[in-house]
Amino acid sequence: MDYRAILIIVLANLLAGFIGAQVGGGGLISVPTLLFLGIPASNTIAISKFADIFLNLSGAFQYFKKKEFPLKTALLFGIICTVGGGIGAALTLNINEATLKQTISVLLIFLLLITIFKKNIGLLDQAYHVRKKHLFYLLPIAFLLGIYSGAIGIATCTLLAFYFVFQGQSFSQGMGLALFICFLVAISSSIVFFYYGSIWFIYAIPQAIASAIGAYFGSKLAIKKGNVWVKSLFIAIVTIFIIKLLLESF
Repeated sequence: MDYRAILIIVLANLLAGFIGAQVGGGGLISVPTLLFLGIPASNTIAISKFADIFLNLSGAFQYFKKKEFPLKTALLFGIICTVGGGIGAALTLNINEATLKQTISVLLIFLLLITIFKKNIGLLDQAYHVRKKHLFYLLPIAFLLGIYSGAIGIATCTLLAFYFVFQGQSFSQGMGLALFICFLVAISSSIVFFYYGSIWFIYAIPQAIASAIGAYFGSKLAIKKGNVWVKSLFIAIVTIFIIKLLLESF
C-alpha cells in the first residue's frame, strides 16, 4: 500500500470537497491529483465518480437541512439524469476531447458574463416549481446532461447549478439541487464502473471520505456566508475552469 499516495489523495480531496460543495469544480483538483500519481485515466474517472457519491451527498444534505432546495424537483431531475448517467458510463463516446473542452469553455464564458453583468442574478431565494408545459424540453435536457455526466463529467455540477440559477433560483438553491442530482448520477455511473472492475477502492475509499468531510464544511460555509459569497466564488472558480480547459484544448 502506498501511504504517501493516499495522504496526497486525502489532502487534495479535502480541498476538492470543500470547493466542490460550494460551486462545483472539485474535479479540477481531484482528477489531476490521481493522474499525477500515475493512475490510468479510465480508473481515475471511476474512482472520482465513486468519491462523488459521498461528496455530493454530504453537501446536498446540508443544503436540504436548510431547506435550500425543493426535494420533488430534485428527485424529478435526478431520476432522469441517473438513467442517463448509467448509459453515459457504459458508452464509449467518439468525441474529440479538445473540441469538447473548447465548446464547454465557450458556454462557461457566456454564463460567466451573464452572471457578472446581471447584478441580482442568483442572490434571492425563491420557490421553484416545474410547470407541466415545460417538461417536454426539460426532461430531455436532464437526460442528456445525465449521459454527459456519466461519460465525461466536465463541469456538470457547475452547469446544473447555473441552469437552476437562470431559472430563478439563488446560487445556494441551485447548488443544492445540482449536488443532489449529481449524487444520483454518481451512483448509477459507479455501478457500471464497479461492474467493469474500474474502481480501485484502495484509493477510492480514502478519496470518498476526504471529499465528504471537505463537502460538509464547504456547504456549511456557503450557507453561512450566503448567496453573495457563493456568487463571488462561482465567478472565481469558473474563470479558473475556463482557463484550464482552454489551455488543455490547444
